[in-house]
Amino acid sequence: MVVSDDDTGLRQYRVSRRGLYTGVVLGVLAVVLMAGFSIGFFLQESQRQEAQRLTEANALLMQEMDEIRTEMSALESTLGQLSEKDERYRLLANLEPLDEDVKLAGIGGPGSQTVEENALWNVDQSLAELSFGTSQELNTLIRRAELLSSSWNEATDAMADQVDEWERTPSILPTGEEQSYVSSGFSRDRLHPILNVRRPHDGIDIVARRGTPVVAAAKGRILYAGNTGGDYGYMVDIDHGNGVITRYAHLAQNSVVVRRGQSVERWQKIAEVGSTGLVTSPSIHYEVIVNGRARDPDDFVLSDVIRF
Repeated sequence: MVVSDDDTGLRQYRVSRRGLYTGVVLGVLAVVLMAGFSIGFFLQESQRQEAQRLTEANALLMQEMDEIRTEMSALESTLGQLSEKDERYRLLANLEPLDEDVKLAGIGGPGSQTVEENALWNVDQSLAELSFGTSQELNTLIRRAELLSSSWNEATDAMADQVDEWERTPSILPTGEEQSYVSSGFSRDRLHPILNVRRPHDGIDIVARRGTPVVAAAKGRILYAGNTGGDYGYMVDIDHGNGVITRYAHLAQNSVVVRRGQSVERWQKIAEVGSTGLVTSPSIHYEVIVNGRARDPDDFVLSDVIRF
């Protein structure tokens, strides 16, 4: 029954039970269809926006990869320059240069990952190839950098050892070149100025003023410091390692300022010029002993010396 607001009166309609059910079902279907269309529209729009976002992200990723590859090219150039310096460092350190195949620091071989195994391969093959190639090149650069670092450490250690060896090599006169001169050289058959007999002279005699500082000819450790009670008088022996010993004799009494076991550096004062022992005037008897055998000190002194 339908009652109108105006004066048309009352209208009556009759609907069967089956018709009512049919209408309800059709209404529900209409609502479901409308809801489905709405959901589908929103899903489609969301997927379109997501696809657009992924496209933009992919473009930005490709741009970022290109920038990374540009930086890697600059890094590769820098590593090339460092490799050239490494050759010079190894030469200074007396080391063999690195093998050319080793310098490449390549990767690959059985068991290495292929581009098809990259997670991006099934999504975007071009991006997968770019990503895989960039990763391979980056790994190579890292391996080259690690190789250079190891080579530099090796060269640094070798040069440190070389510097230490140079510091331990006698290379100066123990009284200084400007205030002394050599009066008697190294000889296997010298006429002794006091004893007047011929016998070996295992070092050189350096004449200097009494009290002139006597310095260590190189870095080392004091083996002996004191009065021998014999021909050498007061004497100091220094062990420089590698079987090298230097000897300083005829030192002034009570002038020795080092003790046994003490470490000394080149140019460090150890005593003063004197005339103790068997000697005619203030001077220093200086010897270089290598593996127990006397060597001519002139073979070790780098600068020219004044000879009498």
